[in-house]
Amino acid sequence: MKAENQPVIVTINPGLGIFYGRLAEYDKAAKICTLTEIRMVLQWKGTKGYLGLCKYGPESGSHLSARGPESELQHVESVNLCTPEAWEKANEWPGA
Repeated sequence: MKAENQPVIVTINPGLGIFYGRLAEYDKAAKICTLTEIRMVLQWKGTKGYLGLCKYGPESGSHLSARGPESELQHVESVNLCTPEAWEKANEWPGA
């Protein structure tokens, strides 16, 4: 995926984490990526699943962590582009 600096949601090793961020680097073979402006999805509500987070953003009842400047994630399972609407909503979410 050539989506550097694009807003994405990354999932790591099933059940270990879902993260919003801007993709800085991605090594698909090593399953490692670096995200900037990163926020962890602590809990999400709604029936659209994590791909709904990519398209629509968090819904009422969801919880996101505070924003970190940069993190390297290992055991990457998927890198998913976010819509501008979803990225904007995640950035405005309480706790940023």
